[in-house]
Amino acid sequence: MLMTKDLRREFDRRKPWVTKFTIGGEEYGGQYDAAADLRLRWFQQHFPEARTILELGSLEGGHSFALASWPHVKQVVAVEGRKANLQRARFVQSVMGQEKVRFVQANLETLELSSLGSFDAVLCLGLLYHLSQPWRLLEKIGRVTRGVLLWTH
Repeated sequence: MLMTKDLRREFDRRKPWVTKFTIGGEEYGGQYDAAADLRLRWFQQHFPEARTILELGSLEGGHSFALASWPHVKQVVAVEGRKANLQRARFVQSVMGQEKVRFVQANLETLELSSLGSFDAVLCLGLLYHLSQPWRLLEKIGRVTRGVLLWTH
């Protein structure tokens, strides 16, 4: 693992960050604490047995890593459209050694979700307003799961 000074330099090199990550008791990255997001508690309350999770619009992986830290979760497939966000997420993944998350770069308006498999539940936060035809994504979600937590503006 990188020393605190080196790790801080590596985070700084990858700016700008949205998500805050706590590693070894130190905070790095942005201001948003995804791991403390109330919506993750809602997700866990509604899908307490979910072992396979599809996260749509994973940003820098904050929610992904929080979901993967739950003992019963076997795999999180996290889809993100922006390459820079995925590069930051994969960097954090390498630092944390979190192997239960698989990041996928894709355009959710063209990706067939069923190509990723089927899932116990889907987490979709703050994404629909980015899409020109959000109802198409909702149809695709219905083909890969029976449970979804959807939150949008």
